[in-house]
Amino acid sequence: MILNFMARILDFVCDLYLPMKILRPSILFNKSIFTLLIFFSLVSCKKEEIITKEITYQLSGSFGKNVTVKYTPTGGTLANVVENVELPWQKIVIPNPTNASVGLIVAGEKGTPNAIVTAKIFVDGVEERSINATTNANGDFVLELDYLFN
Repeated sequence: MILNFMARILDFVCDLYLPMKILRPSILFNKSIFTLLIFFSLVSCKKEEIITKEITYQLSGSFGKNVTVKYTPTGGTLANVVENVELPWQKIVIPNPTNASVGLIVAGEKGTPNAIVTAKIFVDGVEERSINATTNANGDFVLELDYLFN
């Protein structure tokens, strides 16, 4: 159907710009080659594969209170937020395939002073990034961790 449509367009262009009958045989030959080129171009086009990755966010530590977690959205444009998260915590998601990176932000207040909280990002089961945060004298902390896809 596409080829038929393209042939009609080529006929229209030929009738419009090349009214001389002498050039018609070469135009028919060129039209056939043009049609074949378009056909093979369309057939040989690869469809781009959508690559999805399984992301695992993991938190652990001895904070002593619940924390708030904000991580890369799995759909739309707003970040996913989970409040009152008890450690240890883990979340497995499939992010939007158009994302160039993933990440999370974790915050806690009035927990155990000088406690250590660890965040990790796994991509398809392989640990790619990790970070430790130590709470201050008031027991507060904020940590950020991200991973850029290759």
